[in-house]
Amino acid sequence: SRPHSPRRRFTEFSHRAGHGDIQSSGSCSAMSEQKLEQIITKRKNSLDYLRRAHEGEVHWMNIVKLTPDQICSYDIKNLEARSKQWFLLGLSIGRLLVQSNEILLQSLMQLMEEYDYFTYYEKPESFPTFKWYPRTDASFEDDLPTLGKKPSVPRAQLQKVGRKVIFQQLVAYSVDIPLNYCEVIRTLCEVLSLIYSKLLARSAASRSGHKAITKFDTWVKTRLFAKIVEHISMVSKKVLDGEFELISRNLLAPYKQNLKEMEEKLEKEKIEKMREKQAQEDNKLNGEKVERSQVV
Repeated sequence: SRPHSPRRRFTEFSHRAGHGDIQSSGSCSAMSEQKLEQIITKRKNSLDYLRRAHEGEVHWMNIVKLTPDQICSYDIKNLEARSKQWFLLGLSIGRLLVQSNEILLQSLMQLMEEYDYFTYYEKPESFPTFKWYPRTDASFEDDLPTLGKKPSVPRAQLQKVGRKVIFQQLVAYSVDIPLNYCEVIRTLCEVLSLIYSKLLARSAASRSGHKAITKFDTWVKTRLFAKIVEHISMVSKKVLDGEFELISRNLLAPYKQNLKEMEEKLEKEKIEKMREKQAQEDNKLNGEKVERSQVV
């Protein structure tokens, strides 16, 4: 049989390499899919844990069980501002639940951009009170700095009419009613959990879709989780400090009283010994004086 020509051997090698790449790509895709599902499942569990912790159902970090009143009684000024922002965010995310999985990611990317702009640059009091903010289909180039990195697919961009930013996904209200921080957290966690469930159903998307889901998850962790965990951890520390102080007063008070009595007793004995010593020295000195007078 004739030996294979170099060209034929190169062609066969190229085909084998190509099939290997396809299999490797499929394997990587499966691994990425599995990792993404693990992340989404973990995040849903974290949301459920945060919700129950703010309802007083579980111990925070298995250490202390906080009541909603305790959580809302610290750093009240910042909690009021966060409650209004997250109330609007929860309303906006809730509206996306009716969207199909195909356009959900694009809406989430747009909402992230608009929420970041709203919280950093806009004044909420300038918006109508409990009325939908006007929207438009016109698209203009954004001349303001973009917050955060832009996702590759889908691409989010702020929309403007003149110098006015028009929010397409964010529900922009001027919130004047008092809000309960724990209730806002509970509702926000429930809505986000539903969103993650839809993302889990869509997790078999393209590679760019995986990146967009990861970007959204990172945004949730940095914009929401970090602040929520920081506050409840601070409250837990203060509550524990108060509990330890109370325990110290109740349990150690008798020992402190006994210790004080012992110190007072020792001090009295010390003073009595000093007086006795001084009396002996005085008697000795008086005796020497008497002896001297007799000699003279």
